[in-house]
Amino acid sequence: MRKELISIISALSAMTISAAAAPSAEYTVDENGGSFASQITGLEKDKYYTVTAITENKSIDNDAYIFANGRRTAVPVNSHTVYIRGVKPDDTGAIAVGAVSDGTLTVSDISVSEGEEYTFYAAGDITESNYISSLGGKYYNNDGKESDPVAILAENGMNMARIRLSNDPGKGRGDGVYYLPDGFQDPDDCLDLARRAKDNGMAIEFTFNFSDY
Repeated sequence: MRKELISIISALSAMTISAAAAPSAEYTVDENGGSFASQITGLEKDKYYTVTAITENKSIDNDAYIFANGRRTAVPVNSHTVYIRGVKPDDTGAIAVGAVSDGTLTVSDISVSEGEEYTFYAAGDITESNYISSLGGKYYNNDGKESDPVAILAENGMNMARIRLSNDPGKGRGDGVYYLPDGFQDPDDCLDLARRAKDNGMAIEFTFNFSDY
């Protein structure tokens, strides 16, 4: 039965590991109650770090996680190097690292290196928003006011926009039946969308389509 991560941190006696050394200890977590929580100390509390560990997950059907100061990541099956990015030490300059699993999980060679703040990207495809507007579509914000759809998405937490550039869109091209009119998904249209995405603080995931409609 999977244990709550918070209870593991509070219940276990933490082993202190110097941040300057790469720990060589190996820990095994299993379905019979095995677990661990270690502390990496001596870190600068105002910086962000990447925690790295070597893992071996022998379970296919069960969940396994490794965590550090409130951040966690799933551990894939078999042997892997696992990274937890954007981890900030507590007020004492320490990072608590641990793992939990319903199956058998081995964790070794835990280390830290300076990193950067982690950004979770909430993304969506805005490619056809101008096309929808050309058909009479309107977009309204939470106050019921008509607004730029890119701005509306940004106001509601979206911080990455996907934009797709097609090769040669337009009627009579593609399959000849289902098509996108001229003026959409071309360079000018994509640049307009990209500028609006940037103005609203979004990152951009740009896709080059190898075919058209």
